[in-house]
Amino acid sequence: MDLALIGNGSFQALIDAKARVRWLCWPRFDSDFVFGHLLDEEHGGSFHIDVANAEVETHQEYVENSAVLRTEFLCRSKGDRDTAFEITDLAPRYLEQENTYRPRQIVRRIVPTKGHTSIRICCSPVSHDGEQQLQATAVAGGLSWQGHEQGIELAASGQIVAIQGEQFFTLAEPLYVVLTWGSAPASVASVDAAERSIAKTISHWQEWIREASLPTEFRDAVVRSMITLKLHQFEDTGAVTAATTTSVPEHPGSGRNWDYRFCWPRDSYFTVEALARLGHRDAARDFVEFVGGLERLQPLYGIGGEVELEERCLPKLSGYQGEQPVRVGNQAYVQDQHDIYGELLAAAELVVGTSGESGPSLVVRDLSYALLDAIESNLRAPDAGLWEKRQEPALHTFSLLMHWHGCNAAMKIAGCFSDEQLAERALRLREAARSILEEECWRAEEGFFADSTLGHYADASLFMMVTTGFLAPDDSRARSHVEHLACALSVRGHLLFRYRHDDGLGATHATFTVCGFWYAEALACLGDHQTSREVVTAILEHANHVGLLSEDIDPESGALWGNFPQTYSHVGIINCALALTSTSA
Repeated sequence: MDLALIGNGSFQALIDAKARVRWLCWPRFDSDFVFGHLLDEEHGGSFHIDVANAEVETHQEYVENSAVLRTEFLCRSKGDRDTAFEITDLAPRYLEQENTYRPRQIVRRIVPTKGHTSIRICCSPVSHDGEQQLQATAVAGGLSWQGHEQGIELAASGQIVAIQGEQFFTLAEPLYVVLTWGSAPASVASVDAAERSIAKTISHWQEWIREASLPTEFRDAVVRSMITLKLHQFEDTGAVTAATTTSVPEHPGSGRNWDYRFCWPRDSYFTVEALARLGHRDAARDFVEFVGGLERLQPLYGIGGEVELEERCLPKLSGYQGEQPVRVGNQAYVQDQHDIYGELLAAAELVVGTSGESGPSLVVRDLSYALLDAIESNLRAPDAGLWEKRQEPALHTFSLLMHWHGCNAAMKIAGCFSDEQLAERALRLREAARSILEEECWRAEEGFFADSTLGHYADASLFMMVTTGFLAPDDSRARSHVEHLACALSVRGHLLFRYRHDDGLGATHATFTVCGFWYAEALACLGDHQTSREVVTAILEHANHVGLLSEDIDPESGALWGNFPQTYSHVGIINCALALTSTSA
């Protein structure tokens, strides 16, 4: 999965190792795609650069500590000297008059670095998820495509006629191409304007990284993960998405092709917590404000706060590597997933329980009471669980653990408000959750906490019994619990299944990337630093050429599958690095 992510908090795009824009939704993360080549090469539209009469090798990497991407092209022609050029791709993001400038715009700089290469630029956006091929109209300085609510415009610093006709031309000097949602003046592609945008965007990201409190372990992977997580927060609202894509299956033939371009409170909490632990708490504040404005509690939302996310298929699209169906929407929004109340309380605590905030907000206080109401009403209510199983609901251990974890957070929130009533209620519910976990989920004979009150299965999410602090490192059950889960779920020592039992959707083949990180983090908490590092190192070897990870890893081939990049996976890297750094000190 040779894809790199660029974005700026307004949109995301995936660009492959040949500098083809293979995925871009405008104007939002969850909008219809403008370029959906990833899901259908014929109908998905394209934005790419061809080289004439040459064999091409490419090398791709990010500008250090940034979301700016560079792709180097080495072109070998028979009988001629080798030539080379470099493409820089970015979504502008920087401070402009105390506000973050983040237009829906891709800037491409194409610079000859050796000789003169014959290239052509092809741009053919589509609308309505590939249903409509748009026709280009020539405008001053570039091209315009109508068919979207605001249209799409391309501006270039030169070679306008060749770009309009998709003709080959000789790249003899730097060329700047800017693609914009909506109208844009031709001046955006001028040398000065484009260079300014590139320089300021690089500086912005590098300053953002300098402001972080980075762990000593796996620093480079943590930096890439930080930026990846940041790019999954839709800053217009504060919502956080689980991944950039839809319908990349968990493994070939699985039919598990889900749309992950929505805001799950669970995934969002883990994302903003990881960023907060690194010193960037604004993501948590924005997310909590988003949640505070929602009309009801449910497992996931649209990034604008939409509550109905009807799932439907797009049968005309061939799918990722021919894997169908292609889905938009996600029917899990109608499920009961009661763990979210605890996770939202933990997210709220990030806002009021850390230094540097102006003080607790009434939104958090009101939200805390509402979430405790939900925990109390659903303490013994069965649900679909975090894995969204489509079978008979159960009283899942993970949901109970998140009740306990959320009540811990509520007690800290209560301390910020000096609210004894909130504290007493949170304590009572925390102990009630603990009692159920201790008495009904612990399997003494096998020495582990099972998946549910009536189940006897291993569930990788329950490594969090250790990482949340429910099981202290010196608790006699902690090591046996971790060892049991690892023995039941691991493949090749570092890849772990979520679970092995039936989930109502058929057999699963792929391992879930973050489960290996949960295992490694639990090992670090128990003091087994060497094995923890070995597990993290082995998982990172599956990352792609720019350090990104998807949802799943094929245990046989080691290939990345599932929606990409996956926030859970990159949260796992950060939490492992922090756990190893803190426990090794």
